[in-house]
Amino acid sequence: MILRRVSRRVGRRRAASSSGGRSGRRGESAAARHLRGLGYRVVGRNVQTRAGEIDLLARTPDGGTLVVVEVKTRMAGAAGLAPERRVGSSKQRKLLQLARSLLRQPRYRAAGVRVDVVGVDLPVPGWRAWVGLDRPTVRHYPDAVRA
Repeated sequence: MILRRVSRRVGRRRAASSSGGRSGRRGESAAARHLRGLGYRVVGRNVQTRAGEIDLLARTPDGGTLVVVEVKTRMAGAAGLAPERRVGSSKQRKLLQLARSLLRQPRYRAAGVRVDVVGVDLPVPGWRAWVGLDRPTVRHYPDAVRA
């Protein structure tokens, strides 16, 4: 009996976190579209390195700089800090570590590297058209994290 209750709770948590994963993917897609619109070339999504995962990997419009992009997403109208403000000092250290790990790979050694942060507010399904929020709001902060 107790085991069934626990497994039901765990199942509910997984369902809740999977919707968070969907919004994260939607946020990454919106960020990638935004960066492409600015002339960036997105060269990877969810790039795995020894140091961890990079949400988006892009090249600047001139092609000279490799950009590690951290995407933070939330639903529009959610209370609290803007999503990009949730990149704390430990996450900043991690992003710099990810950027350094890229430079160890032969195909990226000659490139300059920087870390950008993109905040995305996704429209809430249902009422979004009523208030004119039918598109995500994207905020891009170039070179947001420095060593």
